[in-house]
Amino acid sequence: YYYLTEQNKTYQDTLIDIKRYAEAEGIPYRHWLMDSWWYFKGDKNGVKNWTAMPSIFPDGIDYVYNRTLWPIVAHNRYWSANTDYAKQNGGDFDFCVEHDGSQMAVPLEQRFWDFLLSDAKKWGLHTYEQDWLYNEFEGLQCILESATLGRQWLLQMASGAAKNSLTIQYCMSWPRHVLQSTEFSSVTQARASDDYHPGNDQWRIGVTSIFAHAVGLVPTKDNFWSMEGEVGRYGNDTEPFPALQAVVSTLSSGPVAPSDMIGESDVKLILRSVRADGLILRPDRPAMVIEAAIKRSAAASNPKQDNKPLGDIQVAHSVVSGLPYMQVLAVESPSYNLSLMAMFQAGGYDDVTPAIVEAFLCFETSGQDPLRNFQELDRRSSSSSSSSLQLPAAPTKKDFSLWNVVPRIPSTSWVFLGEAVDKWVAVSGSRFSEIQANNEELSVVASGAPGEIVTAYARPADDLPVAKGRCEVPEAGAVKMIFDLDGGSSCGAI
Repeated sequence: YYYLTEQNKTYQDTLIDIKRYAEAEGIPYRHWLMDSWWYFKGDKNGVKNWTAMPSIFPDGIDYVYNRTLWPIVAHNRYWSANTDYAKQNGGDFDFCVEHDGSQMAVPLEQRFWDFLLSDAKKWGLHTYEQDWLYNEFEGLQCILESATLGRQWLLQMASGAAKNSLTIQYCMSWPRHVLQSTEFSSVTQARASDDYHPGNDQWRIGVTSIFAHAVGLVPTKDNFWSMEGEVGRYGNDTEPFPALQAVVSTLSSGPVAPSDMIGESDVKLILRSVRADGLILRPDRPAMVIEAAIKRSAAASNPKQDNKPLGDIQVAHSVVSGLPYMQVLAVESPSYNLSLMAMFQAGGYDDVTPAIVEAFLCFETSGQDPLRNFQELDRRSSSSSSSSLQLPAAPTKKDFSLWNVVPRIPSTSWVFLGEAVDKWVAVSGSRFSEIQANNEELSVVASGAPGEIVTAYARPADDLPVAKGRCEVPEAGAVKMIFDLDGGSSCGAI
């Protein structure tokens, strides 16, 4: 619904209808993004007044918030030279206003941000998205000619958010903006992708995620359509790879943002990313491209080098109950042997893994039957084939390959496979904790929404069948799942 509502309806009506649809279909949205269509624009399409136009929300944004109870991520862009807030235009606040050239403006005092964001919090603002960052930076001579004004602008913005317990997402940022964010705890995420258009390659965020993660930001991918064949805002263009879009969004460790029209959601696909209450089953560290793929990409342009590109091979990491769990994504890549060392280096670890973990089990989550075929890796082996995941060729975006790599529990033969069949990230800290095993059984605490059914798997030993557990989460929000050597399971109170 980007600049496109339901037929003959306002955005107010459309959002309330989406809420009804989501509840009926069991789609557990927890936030929504209010993009650039909602506020007043002035000269050169900059922001004149950052309040809702009556034509968009006849009863105000707070009315929509109260009807949906969805916290809001609200977009903003550069300020127009005729913004209502500037003293030069009859407003109350100091601005640098430039009527020549870009016809932009920038606020100069902390009082402005305190007012703007405290007022927005009243109507449901949760995250302030500052878009068009580099445009405002390069478009104003007063910023370009000052050694401190650029920092002051971002500092006052972040301080205003912190005072109101809000977070900030950066968008269209230069590296200097991202680096500046290290001063501000309220800046929590940055767009790592380009804008979404059905079929484009904005899902390729494995390199930019390295930079974002290194400075403590969550990399975010733009929204996506979850169903092939959906048409709407973009003429006849459709999304050919919704599963890939969902996987990359989940492995980003940031928001997962389906943007389907009513009646066009692939609910089963969306639910592979989340718990029943909408909490994302994400990795601790986002998926990042492996070093070898970056080197091959650089060497591919050198005629003296005979290195074919590896495509997109990315690794995401989590630590659950002190044990390492990983996801490996391969897209448009040849067959490749990915070593344990390379997997851990991709996550920024100096050592391969804690010494207590000696072996790993790998299964293809994107396959038809993830539990049919396993690859076993042994970090003690001197053979590269025994300590490397043998990735099959994934020549197209349609046939991408996603693997979960899970450890054998130290001093036992148990391997906890987690939600190997139903979720992209089989073992996420958002779901599981307190993984314990002995010679007789394995137990794990599973968290979720009251009434949610959690289905998980564990393998007792190499020569024993996989055990399946199925437990309902009680009102307390967590249940103990217990697996035994005979392939049975039970559920217990915490």
